[in-house]
Amino acid sequence: MSPEELVVEFCRRWADPDPAELAAFFADDAVFHNIPMEPIRGRAAIEEYIAGFVTSFGAIDYRIHHQAV
Repeated sequence: MSPEELVVEFCRRWADPDPAELAAFFADDAVFHNIPMEPIRGRAAIEEYIAGFVTSFGAIDYRIHHQAV
């Protein structure tokens, strides 16, 4: 999968979010920083964060207007 396809697929999956599937896009030692919150370290912690995040809204429909690769 190309970098462009990877980003598009990651954004598409937020329409029906599965925290484990979304977290799988991250490396085991990734750092996710959703500013202004503190950075989240590690895939397991990122999955836990996403699980809590999606319970408050359900889904996101991302629309990519411009993308540089």
